[in-house]
Amino acid sequence: MINKEHQPVEFKGTKKGLLILLDGEYPFDELLEIMYTKLQQSENFFQEGQVKVQVKNKQLNSNELNLITRLFSEKTRLELGEIISDSGEVLVSFPSTFRKELGKQESQDYRINNSLVIRRTIRSGQKVEFPGTIIIIGNVNPGAELIANGDIIVFGELKGICHAGVDGDSEASVMALRLMASQLRIADIVSRAPDDAQPVPQYPERAFINGNQIVVEDIDQKTLTDKL
Repeated sequence: MINKEHQPVEFKGTKKGLLILLDGEYPFDELLEIMYTKLQQSENFFQEGQVKVQVKNKQLNSNELNLITRLFSEKTRLELGEIISDSGEVLVSFPSTFRKELGKQESQDYRINNSLVIRRTIRSGQKVEFPGTIIIIGNVNPGAELIANGDIIVFGELKGICHAGVDGDSEASVMALRLMASQLRIADIVSRAPDDAQPVPQYPERAFINGNQIVVEDIDQKTLTDKL
Protein backbone atom coordinates (compact mmCIF):
# COMPACT_ATOMS: atom_id res chain seq x y z
CA MET A 1 0.00 0.00 0.00
CA ILE A 2 1.30 3.45 -0.94
CA ASN A 3 2.03 5.76 1.97
CA LYS A 4 0.57 9.12 0.98
CA GLU A 5 2.56 10.90 3.69
CA HIS A 6 5.73 10.52 1.63
CA GLN A 7 6.56 12.07 -1.71
CA PRO A 8 7.23 9.59 -4.52
CA VAL A 9 10.36 11.56 -5.53
CA GLU A 10 12.42 13.62 -3.09
CA PHE A 11 15.45 15.81 -3.87
CA LYS A 12 18.05 16.37 -1.16
CA GLY A 13 21.11 18.57 -1.52
CA THR A 14 24.32 17.12 -0.03
CA LYS A 15 27.95 18.25 0.13
CA LYS A 16 28.74 15.93 -2.76
CA GLY A 17 25.81 16.91 -4.95
CA LEU A 18 22.19 15.90 -5.36
CA LEU A 19 20.56 12.83 -3.80
CA ILE A 20 17.30 11.73 -5.43
CA LEU A 21 15.11 9.35 -3.44
CA LEU A 22 12.56 7.29 -5.37
CA ASP A 23 9.78 5.46 -3.55
CA GLY A 24 9.43 2.13 -5.34
CA GLU A 25 5.90 1.65 -4.01
CA TYR A 26 4.77 3.99 -6.78
CA PRO A 27 4.55 2.86 -10.45
CA PHE A 28 7.99 3.12 -12.05
CA ASP A 29 6.74 5.12 -15.07
CA GLU A 30 5.22 7.65 -12.68
CA LEU A 31 8.51 7.93 -10.77
CA LEU A 32 10.43 8.62 -13.99
CA GLU A 33 7.95 11.28 -15.08
CA ILE A 34 8.01 13.05 -11.72
CA MET A 35 11.80 12.87 -11.49
CA TYR A 36 12.21 14.32 -14.99
CA THR A 37 9.81 17.19 -14.21
CA LYS A 38 11.62 18.02 -10.97
CA LEU A 39 15.01 17.78 -12.70
CA GLN A 40 13.89 20.32 -15.30
CA GLN A 41 12.79 22.66 -12.53
CA SER A 42 15.96 22.22 -10.45
CA GLU A 43 18.68 21.73 -13.06
CA ASN A 44 20.13 25.23 -12.68
CA PHE A 45 20.50 24.76 -8.92
CA PHE A 46 22.58 21.56 -9.19
CA GLN A 47 25.19 22.24 -11.85
CA GLU A 48 28.15 20.91 -9.84
CA GLY A 49 28.79 17.61 -8.12
CA GLN A 50 27.29 14.28 -8.98
CA VAL A 51 23.75 13.01 -8.79
CA LYS A 52 23.02 9.87 -6.79
CA VAL A 53 19.70 8.08 -7.19
CA GLN A 54 18.46 5.82 -4.38
CA VAL A 55 15.47 3.56 -4.89
CA LYS A 56 13.51 2.49 -1.82
CA ASN A 57 11.02 -0.37 -1.45
CA LYS A 58 11.84 -1.88 -4.84
CA GLN A 59 14.42 -4.06 -6.56
CA LEU A 60 15.11 -2.60 -9.99
CA ASN A 61 15.56 -4.80 -13.04
CA SER A 62 18.11 -4.09 -15.78
CA ASN A 63 15.58 -2.33 -18.01
CA GLU A 64 14.55 0.05 -15.20
CA LEU A 65 18.21 0.81 -14.44
CA ASN A 66 18.75 1.51 -18.12
CA LEU A 67 15.76 3.88 -18.25
CA ILE A 68 17.18 5.92 -15.36
CA THR A 69 20.63 6.20 -16.97
CA ARG A 70 19.08 7.14 -20.31
CA LEU A 71 16.98 9.84 -18.70
CA PHE A 72 20.12 11.56 -17.40
CA SER A 73 22.23 11.05 -20.53
CA GLU A 74 19.58 12.04 -23.07
CA LYS A 75 17.34 14.56 -21.31
CA THR A 76 19.45 16.44 -18.75
CA ARG A 77 22.84 18.11 -18.41
CA LEU A 78 23.42 16.59 -14.99
CA GLU A 79 25.96 13.85 -14.33
CA LEU A 80 24.63 10.63 -12.87
CA GLY A 81 27.19 9.21 -10.45
CA GLU A 82 25.45 6.19 -8.94
CA ILE A 83 22.19 4.34 -8.64
CA ILE A 84 21.94 2.63 -5.27
CA SER A 85 19.48 0.31 -3.56
CA ASP A 86 17.52 0.92 -0.36
CA SER A 87 20.37 -0.69 1.61
CA GLY A 88 23.01 1.49 -0.06
CA GLU A 89 24.31 -1.20 -2.43
CA VAL A 90 25.71 0.34 -5.62
CA LEU A 91 23.70 -0.94 -8.60
CA VAL A 92 25.25 1.23 -11.32
CA SER A 93 28.35 3.39 -10.97
CA PHE A 94 29.93 5.97 -13.27
CA PRO A 95 33.34 6.86 -11.71
CA SER A 96 34.33 10.53 -11.89
CA THR A 97 37.36 9.92 -14.12
CA PHE A 98 35.12 8.22 -16.66
CA ARG A 99 32.40 10.88 -16.41
CA LYS A 100 34.93 13.63 -17.16
CA GLU A 101 36.02 11.91 -20.36
CA LEU A 102 32.39 11.18 -21.18
CA GLY A 103 31.65 14.90 -20.94
CA LYS A 104 34.55 15.82 -23.22
CA GLN A 105 33.42 13.38 -25.90
CA GLU A 106 29.70 13.26 -25.27
CA SER A 107 28.80 13.34 -28.94
CA GLN A 108 30.77 10.14 -29.52
CA ASP A 109 28.87 8.08 -26.93
CA TYR A 110 25.28 7.04 -27.12
CA ARG A 111 22.78 4.43 -25.97
CA ILE A 112 20.71 2.27 -28.29
CA ASN A 113 18.04 -0.08 -27.00
CA ASN A 114 19.69 -1.73 -23.99
CA SER A 115 23.28 -1.03 -25.05
CA LEU A 116 25.90 1.54 -24.11
CA VAL A 117 28.18 2.44 -27.03
CA ILE A 118 31.52 4.12 -26.25
CA ARG A 119 33.82 5.36 -29.02
CA ARG A 120 37.17 5.64 -27.26
CA THR A 121 39.91 3.72 -25.52
CA ILE A 122 39.15 2.70 -21.94
CA ARG A 123 42.34 3.33 -19.98
CA SER A 124 43.89 1.72 -16.93
CA GLY A 125 41.96 2.59 -13.77
CA GLN A 126 38.71 3.31 -15.59
CA LYS A 127 35.65 1.20 -14.84
CA VAL A 128 32.53 1.04 -16.99
CA GLU A 129 29.36 -0.55 -15.60
CA PHE A 130 26.06 -0.79 -17.45
CA PRO A 131 22.80 -2.72 -16.90
CA GLY A 132 22.76 -4.03 -20.45
CA THR A 133 25.29 -4.64 -23.23
CA ILE A 134 28.54 -2.65 -23.40
CA ILE A 135 29.99 -1.93 -26.86
CA ILE A 136 33.46 -0.37 -27.03
CA ILE A 137 34.72 1.01 -30.34
CA GLY A 138 38.36 1.27 -29.32
CA ASN A 139 40.76 -0.61 -27.06
CA VAL A 140 40.38 -1.69 -23.45
CA ASN A 141 43.79 -1.31 -21.82
CA PRO A 142 45.25 -3.47 -19.04
CA GLY A 143 43.89 -2.28 -15.68
CA ALA A 144 40.56 -1.15 -17.16
CA GLU A 145 37.35 -2.92 -16.18
CA LEU A 146 34.05 -3.59 -17.95
CA ILE A 147 30.99 -4.91 -16.11
CA ALA A 148 27.73 -5.62 -17.97
CA ASN A 149 24.46 -7.37 -17.28
CA GLY A 150 24.46 -8.39 -20.94
CA ASP A 151 27.20 -8.96 -23.52
CA ILE A 152 30.54 -7.17 -23.85
CA ILE A 153 31.66 -6.35 -27.39
CA VAL A 154 34.98 -4.65 -28.16
CA PHE A 155 35.95 -3.43 -31.62
CA GLY A 156 39.63 -3.38 -30.71
CA GLU A 157 41.97 -5.03 -28.21
CA LEU A 158 40.46 -6.25 -24.95
CA LYS A 159 43.29 -6.51 -22.40
CA GLY A 160 41.54 -5.47 -19.20
CA ILE A 161 39.13 -7.21 -16.85
CA CYS A 162 35.62 -7.96 -18.05
CA HIS A 163 32.50 -9.48 -16.51
CA ALA A 164 29.52 -10.18 -18.76
CA GLY A 165 26.20 -11.47 -17.47
CA VAL A 166 27.00 -10.06 -14.04
CA ASP A 167 23.47 -10.76 -12.78
CA GLY A 168 23.88 -14.47 -13.54
CA ASP A 169 23.06 -14.57 -17.27
CA SER A 170 24.93 -17.64 -18.50
CA GLU A 171 23.86 -16.86 -22.09
CA ALA A 172 25.97 -13.69 -22.14
CA SER A 173 29.20 -13.60 -24.12
CA VAL A 174 32.35 -11.53 -24.65
CA MET A 175 33.53 -10.67 -28.16
CA ALA A 176 36.55 -8.70 -29.34
CA LEU A 177 38.73 -8.18 -32.40
CA ARG A 178 41.68 -9.10 -30.16
CA LEU A 179 40.51 -10.97 -27.07
CA MET A 180 43.38 -10.84 -24.55
CA ALA A 181 41.57 -10.13 -21.27
CA SER A 182 43.62 -10.47 -18.09
CA GLN A 183 40.48 -11.82 -16.41
CA LEU A 184 37.31 -12.88 -18.16
CA ARG A 185 34.12 -13.68 -16.27
CA ILE A 186 30.71 -14.70 -17.54
CA ALA A 187 27.96 -15.09 -14.95
CA ASP A 188 29.69 -16.99 -12.11
CA ILE A 189 32.45 -18.63 -14.14
CA VAL A 190 35.93 -17.06 -14.23
CA SER A 191 38.80 -17.53 -16.69
CA ARG A 192 42.21 -15.93 -16.26
CA ALA A 193 44.94 -15.32 -18.81
CA PRO A 194 47.92 -17.71 -18.67
CA ASP A 195 51.02 -16.43 -16.87
CA ASP A 196 53.24 -16.97 -19.91
CA ALA A 197 53.05 -14.72 -22.96
CA GLN A 198 50.45 -15.72 -25.52
CA PRO A 199 50.41 -14.94 -29.26
CA VAL A 200 48.18 -12.09 -30.38
CA PRO A 201 44.89 -13.47 -31.75
CA GLN A 202 44.71 -13.25 -35.53
CA TYR A 203 40.93 -13.32 -35.73
CA PRO A 204 38.00 -11.89 -33.78
CA GLU A 205 36.97 -14.20 -30.96
CA ARG A 206 33.91 -14.92 -28.87
CA ALA A 207 33.99 -16.27 -25.31
CA PHE A 208 30.93 -18.01 -23.93
CA ILE A 209 29.91 -20.67 -21.42
CA ASN A 210 29.79 -24.28 -22.59
CA GLY A 211 28.98 -26.71 -19.82
CA ASN A 212 30.75 -25.43 -16.72
CA GLN A 213 33.60 -23.61 -18.41
CA ILE A 214 34.33 -20.63 -20.61
CA VAL A 215 35.36 -21.52 -24.15
CA VAL A 216 36.72 -19.22 -26.86
CA GLU A 217 36.12 -19.61 -30.58
CA ASP A 218 37.02 -17.65 -33.70
CA ILE A 219 34.29 -15.61 -35.34
CA ASP A 220 34.21 -13.53 -38.51
CA GLN A 221 34.12 -9.75 -38.30
CA LYS A 222 30.63 -9.64 -39.83
CA THR A 223 29.28 -11.52 -36.80
CA LEU A 224 30.83 -8.87 -34.58
CA THR A 225 29.57 -5.97 -36.70
CA ASP A 226 26.04 -7.36 -36.77
CA LYS A 227 25.88 -6.76 -33.00
CA LEU A 228 25.77 -2.99 -33.54
